[in-house]
Amino acid sequence: MWQDLIPACFGIEDLIFGGQFLDRERAIVMITSALRANANMDSILKEAEDFLQESNATNEHIEEQLNRIRNLNF
Repeated sequence: MWQDLIPACFGIEDLIFGGQFLDRERAIVMITSALRANANMDSILKEAEDFLQESNATNEHIEEQLNRIRNLNF
C-alpha cells in the first residue's frame, strides 16, 4: 500500500520530505502509487501528518513538511 511508503520519503535525521535525492525518488514513487490508488491530496497529507506526529515532530515542522507536499516543493 502507498501508505507504507510514507516514512521513506522523509530524512531519517531531519524528517524533511524529499530533502535528499533518494528521499525525492521515494516521494515520487509514493505519490504516483497514491494517485494510482485513487488517493487524493488530503489523504496523502493526513498520512504524512500522522507519520510526523508519531515521529515526535514539532507542529511547526509538521506544517512546513505538509506545505512542501502541498506545493511539491522539494
